[in-house]
Amino acid sequence: MFISNMLYLELFLKHQNAEDIFSDFAQLMREGELEELKVLFKGSSKDEPIFLKQITEFAILNKEAVISELSSLEGTMTGKWILDLTNTSLFSLLGEWGEEYEELIAYCDKSKPLDDDQDIFNAMVGRKDKVHVNYEDFKAPITFNLKEPLNLVDSKEYYGIQIADAIAGAFAYAFDESREEDKYKLKWQKMGETHLSKTNLFPNISYLDMSSPEVQLNTILLRELVDRSRKGVSLTENMGLFIHFIKSQLEESPMKII
Repeated sequence: MFISNMLYLELFLKHQNAEDIFSDFAQLMREGELEELKVLFKGSSKDEPIFLKQITEFAILNKEAVISELSSLEGTMTGKWILDLTNTSLFSLLGEWGEEYEELIAYCDKSKPLDDDQDIFNAMVGRKDKVHVNYEDFKAPITFNLKEPLNLVDSKEYYGIQIADAIAGAFAYAFDESREEDKYKLKWQKMGETHLSKTNLFPNISYLDMSSPEVQLNTILLRELVDRSRKGVSLTENMGLFIHFIKSQLEESPMKII
């Protein structure tokens, strides 16, 4: 969350290099063109914020590992749709509905991501066990029971899909930060507070609050990862001990350690 919010903040503030990184990464993922790594790995400029410099340097120092990982996605449906949120969002929704209902039948508007890759959903057909992943303050379901495979239908013929489209459009409008506040946005935002999934990720600048010991720890970890990358040593060896030590130091004297 520290890294994602840092990159979001840079993009939001229209920092050009952050925009280039996002744009090139998106194009890389959608088109599979490894040449698009040129901007991501071109190096740091003098006017970049220190954290963005560190993120960029880490990527440069580990570019072979990154390229290897990205190359493994070439020619796969996973790589083709990796930035599309359709499957991820649907999986989270079905997981939460699966907490309320023992068996689900899903009707979805036809879409290329779902049409190309339904393996994860097919694995949930007839699955009755309940498996969760633990987060800091809640548990999120990662299994649910589908009665049958997903039904991909034409919204023109299924009115329920049209209603879902209308609701989705209203929420997209309500949470669009580029639009000015109005009574309709505020109304839908208030309605949405009780219906939003806990697994949704929203920008949260508190993850960048340097008065927080957790954020201080994250900044030190980022610096440590860059230092290890420079030295060509393991990124994970004894990392647990390192984190424990830094935490204890921050508890005694926050900020002084940085």
